[in-house]
Amino acid sequence: MDIFNSKMNEVGRSVEPSKTLAVAALAKRLKAEGKDIISLTAGEPDFKTPAHVARAGIDAINEGATRYTAAAGEPELRAAIAKVYSERWHMELKGENVCVSSGAKPLLYYLMSIFLEKDDEVLFPVPYWVSYEAMVNMCNGKAVPVQTTLENGHKLTANALDQACSPKSKILLLNNPTNPTGAVYDSNELLAIAEVARENDLIIISDEIYEDLVYGGKHQSLYNLTPWLPERTIAVSGVSKSFAMTGWRIGYTIAAAEVIKTLASYQSQALSSPCQISQRAALAGMTGDREAIDSMRDAFGERLTYCQERMSRLGLPFVEPRGAFYIFFDTSEICAKRGWADGQEFCTHLLEEKGVALVPGDAFGMPSWARISFAASQEDLANAFDRLEDFLG
Repeated sequence: MDIFNSKMNEVGRSVEPSKTLAVAALAKRLKAEGKDIISLTAGEPDFKTPAHVARAGIDAINEGATRYTAAAGEPELRAAIAKVYSERWHMELKGENVCVSSGAKPLLYYLMSIFLEKDDEVLFPVPYWVSYEAMVNMCNGKAVPVQTTLENGHKLTANALDQACSPKSKILLLNNPTNPTGAVYDSNELLAIAEVARENDLIIISDEIYEDLVYGGKHQSLYNLTPWLPERTIAVSGVSKSFAMTGWRIGYTIAAAEVIKTLASYQSQALSSPCQISQRAALAGMTGDREAIDSMRDAFGERLTYCQERMSRLGLPFVEPRGAFYIFFDTSEICAKRGWADGQEFCTHLLEEKGVALVPGDAFGMPSWARISFAASQEDLANAFDRLEDFLG
């Protein structure tokens, strides 16, 4: 095996596995061993895929729709996505503005691959989704995490972005709603950020995968915020969170036709095409009844209210979420009292002593913090908070 290690490049030697997936896998293994574990690590809805969507996937198999498709996805699905967003954003979009892939995650990576030259800078706010920094590094870019504050809900500000920019800055990567905080940007905040991006000639990649999970308001996309933003903005979303379809692996990008053409060419070499079965299921979601999204969002909203009430009793500083299904909180005070180094040690003790699995904040660029996912049953949430309360007591 030494020959492989000696010939492996810098990316191969340095890339680490996704920490969120690793923690979730550990929790599953412990449960399989018979341990009483409550896992609040999942970055996926705990609901079933809507029946009409699942049925479309089954029908696709029975009808023999199990083949390669066009690299950018089936034309019918691309057209359906364009129609949904044309109506949502009040602008004209066509199938040529859409590229479908096996999840939103590959699309983010492919976009980095086709835009980044060596040491080009990609800016994104801290905390950030676990894979952003790794993707930039894997594409030989330079990750530039931009610091935020709890007072501002850990959201990127225009001033902080401007100060972080340099002549090598090429891409702003913004997640809205945000994982891990659940923060949601309003129109004014986005416009100020967009103006700085234009002044510094940045491409904006807007990761909007949680767009349908906003509580107490509506999601504002960067793509349609002003008439000039489509010229420099690429929106990335998918059906994973909205339709509880994480395992179906369907995401999509909306962008200018020339970007989509290049992206499709790249994908044809890297992937061939996304799964036809999953595309047929996604088509049913895009063209059918969306009541399941509303029901799921309402359920998450109720859980959020419960979790915020329990968090307020614990006395741990946390970001008040307005979207997604996470609560991000500061462990530094309790760690200082107990002589623990950071959120990683906090989470380790919590898992070992109380059987509750959370994701430590170092996965998101903030080692003294930790993330709770409330994509879990009400019973699991109640039991987990009881254990957490006992742990802190």
